[in-house]
Amino acid sequence: MPFQRAGAHSTREWMKIEREIAEKIGTSRTSIYRWKAQLGLTKNRRYSDEEKRKIMAKYYQMKRENPRIMMKTMCKKLNISMATLYRWIEIGEGQQKPEKATGEMKHQKFNNLNNYEKTFGANGNGQNVWAWNFATGRRQRKTKLASLY
Repeated sequence: MPFQRAGAHSTREWMKIEREIAEKIGTSRTSIYRWKAQLGLTKNRRYSDEEKRKIMAKYYQMKRENPRIMMKTMCKKLNISMATLYRWIEIGEGQQKPEKATGEMKHQKFNNLNNYEKTFGANGNGQNVWAWNFATGRRQRKTKLASLY
């Protein structure tokens, strides 16, 4: 499909492309925009649970074959953004348990991250330590995820 976004262009570049197409077929850019909306060509990609499972299975396979591969490279091969991959890893959505490679389960710690409890204060009052700075907690979880691999 010629109008489908591949994520390689910015909004301005897409507007320019739409103008060029509109000039070639003799209509306005807004008509092109409406046609795209009617055909269901949205800019946000939604993944079904099955698609997520397949992508995560490919991710685990690539990680097993080459543990030192960069996340950026894997994301390009999987055709998803790094933010999406990190979110799926952190939340565990679309997760499929990896097969045992050499009698041990490399991702056993990762599978337990779904039960990851947030850090609470030492005084036991149940206040979330990270409430004042969510970014610190997220950074710590990413570091913990990175150390698993």
